[in-house]
Order: sequence, then structure tokens, then C-alpha cells
Amino acid sequence: MYTDNVTTHAKKTFYARVLIEVDVSQPRPIEEEIETPFGYLQQQIGYDWKPNFCNDCLKFEHDGLECWYNKDVKE
Repeated sequence: MYTDNVTTHAKKTFYARVLIEVDVSQPRPIEEEIETPFGYLQQQIGYDWKPNFCNDCLKFEHDGLECWYNKDVKE
């Protein structure tokens, strides 16, 4: 979606900072294929921030281990 100024102008080429949009209900990708002037390559993805998302009750701020939904089902 967006890149920072350093990435846009290729001032530092040992890393790129890019804002992406992902579906938090799906597993986060760990790498992505990107097109460069020299061909395609697999780029590993590192995340600055990962939200806690529960796939059981579909809410943020906790994961499945802490979910009230799972506690109610077990009892």
C-alpha cells in the first residue's frame, strides 16, 4: 500500500519498509514473491507489530488460548 520515504527513493537498499494490508483472520505470510528489475525473488517479511486476534470469537486483544468462548465450551 505505502512505502516510507527512504524506501521510495532507494536511499538504503539493505531493507525496505512497506505498509501492507492483511486479513488478520488468516495466517500471516512469512515471505512474498516480488518483481525486481533483475527478475523475481522471494522476500522474507518481518512485522513491526502483530495484533492479537482470536479466530474463535473473531475479536482483537486476545488469542484463542485466552478466549472466553473456549472457556465456556469446555465447562
